[in-house]
Amino acid sequence: MSWNPRSCRSPLAGLVLILAVAAAPRPGLATTARLTSLGGGDFIEDDHNVQRWYGSLGDYPNLVVLEAGHFTLPEGWHDAGGDRVSGPGIGLHLTPDEAGSWGTAALFVNGQGDAVDPGGLARDRMGTTWTAMWSRRFGRLQPALMYRHGADSGEDAVVPGASATAHRSWDRARTEWGGGLRWDISDGAYLDLAGELRRHREQVTLTDTTMAAAGADDSIDSSNSSHGSYGLRARAFVRLSPTTALVPTLEFVRDDRVLPAPLPLQDPSLDGHLFKVGAGLNWYPDADHLLVVGLDYVTADVDHLAAPPDGPATVDETRTWDSLAWTLGFESRFQYWLTFRGSVRYEPVRFGNDTGTGEADFAAFRVNLGAAIQVADYDLDLAVTDQEPRSVAGYYGHSLLGNPATWLTISLRRTF
Repeated sequence: MSWNPRSCRSPLAGLVLILAVAAAPRPGLATTARLTSLGGGDFIEDDHNVQRWYGSLGDYPNLVVLEAGHFTLPEGWHDAGGDRVSGPGIGLHLTPDEAGSWGTAALFVNGQGDAVDPGGLARDRMGTTWTAMWSRRFGRLQPALMYRHGADSGEDAVVPGASATAHRSWDRARTEWGGGLRWDISDGAYLDLAGELRRHREQVTLTDTTMAAAGADDSIDSSNSSHGSYGLRARAFVRLSPTTALVPTLEFVRDDRVLPAPLPLQDPSLDGHLFKVGAGLNWYPDADHLLVVGLDYVTADVDHLAAPPDGPATVDETRTWDSLAWTLGFESRFQYWLTFRGSVRYEPVRFGNDTGTGEADFAAFRVNLGAAIQVADYDLDLAVTDQEPRSVAGYYGHSLLGNPATWLTISLRRTF
């Protein structure tokens, strides 16, 4: 049974449920909404980072988190075009013993796979996505393993209408195997390494329902898969003084994958690279305040290929883009139970296109606001953004074109 938030406003119902929490005060960190309000996660240490920096899992034992996803009030989890772009999620971190001899395991279930994409050059709107992780400390080293799988299937009419006879069905999946390492180099520095291999599968079937009802087999089916996509990244936290830390980052994404096909036998695919380098500075004068300044440069190139039936794949379009962006974020505790957050991000993007009608260069300016309520073992985080929150790599960097709106993000975290 599907649940359509566009009609029932289910994110608001989730907010009412989450707000029914009460107890005594305590400090805390948290979640997707915190990273969204601070403008991104690579330059910040946070428990939600474990789904991208797997080696940090062991530093966040024994917690459960509920995610409402990001949504707008008019459209729920859908964008202005009607496509679902987010959904609810739940995660659990568990360390069986205090000594950590069994390590830390984690399980996440997300209603939309795009919400936990660690980086890619095409947006995968997978359905329910499962992630399993395990990490254990060995002296100064904390290795981790990760497995993630998301799938999506459905059917629609090729030509909409009551008399439609030709129907298209699809079944696609994305599977990732990953690993990470947190290395405590010294008392004032540690290194994070992470990466994953990705497999994509696309199957499309075209069926004439009228002929099928008459007993004829008139369906066309095609299936394609690819295993050539991967991501690698590194970052370090280096303490410069008791109140400051430098966070350099480096990332490389390789995508060689099949894409969703409108009809069987078309077999579109993508071949591209992305390189990202950046640095952030954290200033934390005390436990109640944080200032983050980040600068990152992204350069990428993508070939979109088409493979006609009985023919080799040919390049349909080549795109390149470059951006040099800066982010400024702050976090300040206003009361023992209330924290305010906010950030701004400026990202100019320069395009290249071999079709002669490429996209125009643009500059995106994002404003994010947030707040956190800490009560006993609970952290309730909220974020408001003027653009849809995106994963840290993704299509054209952080920015997503053509979808301006006010987006809300809500997360509830409990430690035990």
